[in-house]
Amino acid sequence: MGWGTGQWGQSPWGLGTIFSANHIVNAYAIANRTVRVTLAATPLAKDNTIVGDALDPNTWTVRNVDEDEDLTVLTVGQYNATTFDLSLLKELGSIFETQEVDATLLLDSGGLPLGPPQTFEFPGLLADTDEDDTTRQAARQLTSTDIANPPFADSTGANGGTLVINAGGDYRNVTGPDLVKKLIIRRLTTTKGAFFHLPDYGMGFRPKWVFYPSQLLTLQKEIADQVALEREVESATATVTILSGTSVSVTVNAKLRNYQDPISVTLTAPIGF
Repeated sequence: MGWGTGQWGQSPWGLGTIFSANHIVNAYAIANRTVRVTLAATPLAKDNTIVGDALDPNTWTVRNVDEDEDLTVLTVGQYNATTFDLSLLKELGSIFETQEVDATLLLDSGGLPLGPPQTFEFPGLLADTDEDDTTRQAARQLTSTDIANPPFADSTGANGGTLVINAGGDYRNVTGPDLVKKLIIRRLTTTKGAFFHLPDYGMGFRPKWVFYPSQLLTLQKEIADQVALEREVESATATVTILSGTSVSVTVNAKLRNYQDPISVTLTAPIGF
């Protein structure tokens, strides 16, 4: 009849979701070893250690179809809510060769498996001389990489600073916005002068931090200026709040150079007397 389980029932107009038509809207090469993938809707993207999460490299497969070669996804950066940049171990093929991205393991924002189709074919690269400024900038945005080790303990009191192992038995890496958050925390919690070669690096935020309310405005500017020194940060603001007179909270909001969505980092510690 057209209004039940047919064309207008289980479809984007009825019970289905936009994923029912095509999960991957687009995929294209933005650098020799980087693919930008746009999805039809927001996937699970919370933890790069969970297979199925869009941030986990093991969720994705990129291959050169013509050469039957797995290009191996190393890291995943989030450009916005539905767009992700996949950094590869091997170079993509030429524009005359077919490449394929596969996200069969991808979960939706509620953590549930998605049905097919979850593959998308796209051409390889033009010659390097044909790359424009946008392509070169995109290629640089995933160059900063660090070993994944959460700086603080989780809700169970464990895992702080623990190295994370991937499915292949190697150490996981962190890049993109998650890495910038880690770098901001590292900068704020390092005592100024702790690094001989970086005398102006660090804020010294720590438990029992000696803090006076009269310093608030000056401290907010100093924190924002420190965070803005991170090369991935375009601009930053900081808010310092005294909580019940016994602790201080610092919240940093930063706009990144190569990612559309801003990030936020909050640290809280008791005040020293």
